[in-house]
Amino acid sequence: MPSSEFIGIIPAAGGGTRLGLPYPKELHSVEPGVLYVDYSLMQLREAGIKEAFVVTTSAKLGDLAKALMYERHGVKLHYVEVQPTDSKSLVGSVLRGCRRAEYRLEYEKFVVVLPDSKFGDHQAVKKLVEHGHEPSFLAFDCPDPSQFDSIYVQYDEVKRVLVKKPVDESLGVRAGCWGALTLDQDAVKRLKKLVRTTPAHEAGDPHLLGELIDADIASGGKWSWVHVFGGYVDLGEWDRVQKYVRDLNG
Repeated sequence: MPSSEFIGIIPAAGGGTRLGLPYPKELHSVEPGVLYVDYSLMQLREAGIKEAFVVTTSAKLGDLAKALMYERHGVKLHYVEVQPTDSKSLVGSVLRGCRRAEYRLEYEKFVVVLPDSKFGDHQAVKKLVEHGHEPSFLAFDCPDPSQFDSIYVQYDEVKRVLVKKPVDESLGVRAGCWGALTLDQDAVKRLKKLVRTTPAHEAGDPHLLGELIDADIASGGKWSWVHVFGGYVDLGEWDRVQKYVRDLNG
C-alpha cells in the first residue's frame, strides 16, 4: 500500500453554477446509490489513503457533512470552510486544504482529486501516489483538450500546462489532460508565493490552477506526470452528464 504520508484534498467550494442544482453538486448522482464525491473517495480508498480534507463553504458545509458524515468508503473526513469570496478559486481551495492538513504532522504530501470526475481506471490515484515523484499530474487521454488543461512533457518531466486551449504542437509532446495531482510541502509553498506575486486572471477571475503551475514550471519548478488509460468523465456540465447517462443505459 502507498505510504500514509499522503492525505487527500477534495476541493468542493465551487458554486456548481454549470449544473444549477438546488443542492451541492458533490451530492448529485447519475448511478444508483453513488454520489459524485464517492468517485473521489473510492479512488482515495484504493490508493490506501485513510484521511481527506473536504474544502467547502459555509453554505454547503451542512449539507455535505450531513450526507457524508465523518467517514465514508473507509476514508476519514475533515471539513475545511473557506470564505465565499475564495470559493471560485480552485487554487484557494487546494491551498487552504493543504494548509489545514499540514497540522497533521504524520502527513507530508497531498493528493488532490476533483469531486465531479469519474476515472475509467479505478486505481488511477493509486498509480499516481505510487509514482513516487512529487509534485505530479495524473494524465488521461482527452478528445477535446480545449475544455480541459493539457500537459506537455519531455520524458518524465512536465514542460508546459496549457489551460483550455487547442493542442499546440509547438509546445512538444502532449501527454493528455490532468484529472488529479500530488503536491509536496515545497510545491505548496511555491504556489502560495505565486498567488501573492502574480496578477489574477485577466478576465477578473481568481488565479487558475493550471496557469499558476505553468508559472511555477517557468520559474524552475519541477513537475512529473503519470499516464493512465481509460480516460475520465467530467460530470460538471449537463451535456456531459446526459451523454454519460445515455452511455450507461446502452
